[in-house]
Amino acid sequence: ISAIFSQFHVFRQLYGLENIDATKASAVFEKVGLKGITGIDKAAITRLDLSAGQRRRLALASVLLEDRNFLILDEFIADQDPGQREYFFKTLLPELKSQGKTIIVSTHDLQWIKYCDRLYKFDNGKLAEVPDAQRSAYAKRLTRAVGFREEVEVDIFPVELEAGDRFVLISDGVWSSVA
Repeated sequence: ISAIFSQFHVFRQLYGLENIDATKASAVFEKVGLKGITGIDKAAITRLDLSAGQRRRLALASVLLEDRNFLILDEFIADQDPGQREYFFKTLLPELKSQGKTIIVSTHDLQWIKYCDRLYKFDNGKLAEVPDAQRSAYAKRLTRAVGFREEVEVDIFPVELEAGDRFVLISDGVWSSVA
C-alpha cells in the first residue's frame, strides 16, 4: 500500500527507492506534469521549491515509482488546477486501473463521482454501497450539506476490493472518492 495523506511531506531523498531507472522516472515525472520542473538525480529530488499542487504531484510521482497495487490518495486533487483534476480523473486513474491498481481517492469535489466505478457511503459507522441509480440524488443531497463534517472511524478493509477497483466513500456531508 502507498498513501498520500492530506498532510504530507516530500523528502529530497527517495527512501526505499534504490536504483531508479532514469527512463521510468522521466516518464513518471512527465505523467504527473513535472518534467522540466523537477526530477531525480542519484535517488534525490532535484527541486523542492514547488507550489502546493506540484508538491502533491511530486508525492504522487514517488508513489508511482514505488509501483504498488493499492494507493490511498487523501484530498489529492485539492491543490490541483482544473486541468490537472480533469487529467487525474479522466486519464491517469483509468491508466492506473488498466494496470490492475486499486485506488482510493478522497475528495469533496462531487463532479468526479461519474469517474468512479463504485460509490460507498458511511452509514452508522459501516460502509454501504450507493447503487448507480441513486448516485445523482445522493450527490445533490451532499451538495446541500456543504460545510457539515463528521468525524467517523471506520475500518474499510472488510469491503472486498478487486484489482483495478475505483470507488467512492461518502459520509453524511463528507465525500470521499475511492477511485
